[in-house]
Amino acid sequence: MRGIENFLRLLFLSLLLPAGNILLAQGIDPVAPPVKNVLVVFPYHAYLSASILGEEVIREKTSGLIDISLNLYFEYLDLSRFPGTAYRKAVFDFINGKYAGIGLDCILLASKTALDLRIDGEISVAPDAPSVFFDVNEQALDGVGLPASIYGVTASIDHRPTIEWFEGAKGPIRELAVVYGRGPTDGSSSAPVRELLDFLRARGIRYADLSDRPFSAVLDYVSGMRSGSAVLYHLLFQDAAGDRYRPSEALRRLAAASAVPVLVGYDRFVGLGSLGGYTYSIESQASEAVKMMLAILRGERLGKGRVVKGRGNRFVFDHEVARRFGIRVKDLPAGSLLKNRILSFGELYAREILALSAVILVLAVLVVVLSGQTRRLHRARVALADLNADLESQVSLRTSDLSTANHQLREEIAERARAEKSLHEALAERGVLLKELNHRIKNNLQIVLSLIRLSSSEEPNRETAVLKEAAGRIEAIANVHESFDPDDDSLVVSLDDYLNRLAKDAIGMHAGVSRISIETATGSGMSVPMKTAASVGLIVNELLTNAFKYAYPDGSGGPVRIGSSLSADGTLIVQVSDEGVGIDPEAVARPGSLGMGIVNSLAEGLGARLELEAAPGKGTRWTLSFPKSN
Repeated sequence: MRGIENFLRLLFLSLLLPAGNILLAQGIDPVAPPVKNVLVVFPYHAYLSASILGEEVIREKTSGLIDISLNLYFEYLDLSRFPGTAYRKAVFDFINGKYAGIGLDCILLASKTALDLRIDGEISVAPDAPSVFFDVNEQALDGVGLPASIYGVTASIDHRPTIEWFEGAKGPIRELAVVYGRGPTDGSSSAPVRELLDFLRARGIRYADLSDRPFSAVLDYVSGMRSGSAVLYHLLFQDAAGDRYRPSEALRRLAAASAVPVLVGYDRFVGLGSLGGYTYSIESQASEAVKMMLAILRGERLGKGRVVKGRGNRFVFDHEVARRFGIRVKDLPAGSLLKNRILSFGELYAREILALSAVILVLAVLVVVLSGQTRRLHRARVALADLNADLESQVSLRTSDLSTANHQLREEIAERARAEKSLHEALAERGVLLKELNHRIKNNLQIVLSLIRLSSSEEPNRETAVLKEAAGRIEAIANVHESFDPDDDSLVVSLDDYLNRLAKDAIGMHAGVSRISIETATGSGMSVPMKTAASVGLIVNELLTNAFKYAYPDGSGGPVRIGSSLSADGTLIVQVSDEGVGIDPEAVARPGSLGMGIVNSLAEGLGARLELEAAPGKGTRWTLSFPKSN
């Protein structure tokens, strides 16, 4: 995976360099990436396996950056070998003075010790610079208040997944030897061992706790263990006899003496003779910490909190040790990291074998293709000769057929032209008849309307009022024909124009009510069939008549409004409203009113809904709503 990443980086650089040369040739300077200074603090000495692994990961993950130029400063404080107060003061005075004028942009802190040094202020250089830590046990942060400028990655040591995997891969464990130290340093990190022993007891796995034996006795014990067993090594700084060891060297000796696989919980111990297992991974934590650091340096926002958990553990194994104990790659958990992998001949020369196989395959395909092409070419020549003879015969026959077809086509075109001419004449005649019919209906309605108006011009009484109402209804129907477009064959009427015409005629019909005005707000933009328009016009006319008669009985006057609109769901809405004394909904519901009978009957015929909103002294609003498809 790292090889692929390096290859992609080189490929990108190879594409970038020519572009830079072109810019320089044209006199354009490419923009230099910003320079960032990063201090990396390891609290112990440089040859510890954790320090070596952490530095390797940091250098690898920060190499080949295009958008940032990094200056990395590594400091190893050696606090374990020189624990004295004078040394600590001298080393921190030196560090803080050395980097005071550099302008640090970020500080990487390796381990909980380095984190404490930053929090406590012993590493006081660049106090405003953000810090990112790694190699910190998750439980070690319980109750620790982190400043807002500190970010990091944690993991926890858990040997139980290793045992579960080993049981699944090799079957029931005959015996598990648990090796860890008994010194003060060992005691501070023994919690994972206690959890493991509880787990073993709960699972009924036979185990031997070797912490109460000198290390020499431990080596004798593991050398005599039988197949199906395993050793779990945690840490050993001091054995039961009081002798001190470096944990990595103790592991080397343990793995060399053991007759069975040695399982470990730290990735830095893989490659020292152990098989591996579910590890507290310095590599994973350092990789994640570098990602956080680069995001901070680029000004990006960290979306998942300041402390990342659950990404610092992974299964890591030594392939050479796995082969020695008969453990196959497919027996390992998915996504495991393999170190010291021994490649087979096929894996070593996979590319060459693949290329040679591809060449042989191509040659074989070419031979088959050429042979087939030769046979097909011969058959094609024979078929071509037969085809030429048949083609000449078919050309002669086809020429005769085309001549006949062309003659028939000319006759069909002439016949279609005659039919289209007849259709246009019929349509023109239909249009003339429609115009004449509409004109005569409109004239007849106007004659009837004039007669009614002459009859109603006498002294006002019950009969003349009835005639005026009838005149209003006839006027509404006449306006449908007045609004009809004689040049439109679809027999539809613009609803908005029609309602505006109704409003204008209503003013003339009720000219005696001088204090009442009609306001229109028509905006439906719809055209409706003449039948629908006539029904809507009669309904609106009746509602207008009621408004003129009853809305303002004291002669005070006021507005009467007509509105039309189209709702989002395709419903046509027509409203007639006033600001008068209001109407009693129960009085409207009582039988005996011819006008309301007409309104309800027409609304039902339209499939429409008629709603009344009225209250004494607050006006009246009628709402007629029906689907535009009606």
